[in-house]
Amino acid sequence: MAEDERYPDASLPLPPGVGESFCRYGGSERSIEQMPDDSALQGLSGVHRAPADPLRPERAE
Repeated sequence: MAEDERYPDASLPLPPGVGESFCRYGGSERSIEQMPDDSALQGLSGVHRAPADPLRPERAE
């Protein structure tokens, strides 16, 4: 994919429409700025891991 003004970062392996939107909203730098810190990620990890825990009690039907 060649670089152009619509999609300046041709190194990103994204479809053109996605790449254009990604760049329009700030690209990699903006995405990195918006990432939650480690403590927030740890909290989210626990929330998502709990339902997948194979040791959780079975529901009575």
